[in-house]
Amino acid sequence: MSSNILSLLEIRNTLTATIGISFMVIGTLGGLLNILLFTRRHMWSLSPCIPYMFVASVANMFNLYTCVVIRVLYGFKFTFMFYFSAPCKLQYYSAYTSVCISSWLMAACCADRFIASSRDADIRCYSSMRIAYRVIFSIIIIIIMTASQVFFCFDANQVNTPGPCYTTSPTCAIIDQIYFFMFQLIGPPMCMIVFGIGTYIHIRQGRKVRPTDAHTKTIEASRVAGIIGNEQTRGKNRAVLRMLFAQILVYFLCTIPLTAFRLYAVMPITILKSNERAILENIIFNVTIFVQFGDKTFAFFIYTLTSAYFRQELVKLFKRRNI
Repeated sequence: MSSNILSLLEIRNTLTATIGISFMVIGTLGGLLNILLFTRRHMWSLSPCIPYMFVASVANMFNLYTCVVIRVLYGFKFTFMFYFSAPCKLQYYSAYTSVCISSWLMAACCADRFIASSRDADIRCYSSMRIAYRVIFSIIIIIIMTASQVFFCFDANQVNTPGPCYTTSPTCAIIDQIYFFMFQLIGPPMCMIVFGIGTYIHIRQGRKVRPTDAHTKTIEASRVAGIIGNEQTRGKNRAVLRMLFAQILVYFLCTIPLTAFRLYAVMPITILKSNERAILENIIFNVTIFVQFGDKTFAFFIYTLTSAYFRQELVKLFKRRNI
């Protein structure tokens, strides 16, 4: 084995272990704080978005202690999960289910804010905890079922691929790309964009309303933007919106690198590659996977930086537990 290959392998292992451990520490701290905050009773009365964010936080923690842990072990040269069929399939299945569930729950948050900001009271009725529970259950079931393609299309000991655990044939590579684009790249972002723009339009329409008398003003205030309650409640809903939109922006940025790499990987799939090129692609592949986990690992810090209300609740949590 040449010195170039050994150097590349050392770089890959060091990067994978270092980034993975960093994600584990940061993600564990942030994930636990997210779960603690989202389980507070008054938070659940704030908005139907809170159950979505809570379950997404749980999915992110699951992703952290399955996919990221596997990457850390890989950095320390524990590679059995890539060369045996069962752990190979399970690691991709856990990654697909946790990432997709988290992403689609964020898309559901956007849909809920779109519905809640409608001026039509009949439409706003669909923004409720009861609907949220049903949507969460449906998303989990659908993702669990559709991600099962992994058990047929992935296997260990693959050659001429970005990693030893990868798709088994060009047909499976296409099927996997279709799944990736539908359930990760196109589906959630398109829903986020459409409902995000719709929510913005609803809010803009609400600000343009100029009632002509006190009675009309009272009626319109209860209709505009789907916000019921006093100014404090409206402020809390705006805080939820800021948290949501900030995470969506980071989600887009974190998804782009892996999307670009997967497009590259599927195009020259029949080309015979040198060992150096294969290892270099494997390094890029591992880095893009970590980048994809970025919005989920740093969700707590995104919420903290973008929402004063979230920061206030965090301070209250520390004071309550005398931390």
